[in-house]
Amino acid sequence: MPSRPIELTTPQQDGLKAYLDGGGLLLFDAAGGSVAANVSMEALIARLYPDATIARLPDDHDIYAAKFDGGRSAIKSVTYRRFTTTREPNSSRPRLRAVMQKGKLIAILSADDLSAGIVGYPTDGIAGYSPVSATEIVRNIILWRADQLASGATPRPQ
Repeated sequence: MPSRPIELTTPQQDGLKAYLDGGGLLLFDAAGGSVAANVSMEALIARLYPDATIARLPDDHDIYAAKFDGGRSAIKSVTYRRFTTTREPNSSRPRLRAVMQKGKLIAILSADDLSAGIVGYPTDGIAGYSPVSATEIVRNIILWRADQLASGATPRPQ
């Protein structure tokens, strides 16, 4: 399947913005490592939130450190699928990015595939995390967010 940009209708954009403005959190991954999807999502965020900042989620963030109720294991390093190294320098650190709007974390973006990883999809040509690393990352994001909501805290990067 060819890499395609994200295209939302005006009502879909309005619904996404209402969800995020209401305290929702978006986890976006460029499935398969789609460059077009990633670029178009960043453009969409910029249209919806012109004042938002997008920066790498710090290596000591609670998501990686497992500093939340139910946190089982810190993510000290990750592995990537072989194809990823043709696009990005070899690394053992996750490359999630945080979208901040008025001091609030509204989205976590991953240019590297998470979704094929969490289902263990073995096809070559996917730029993203290995199945084990994708599962660890998504698990920690979900548990961190659940802890944030349960405690009534406003999620923010450290």
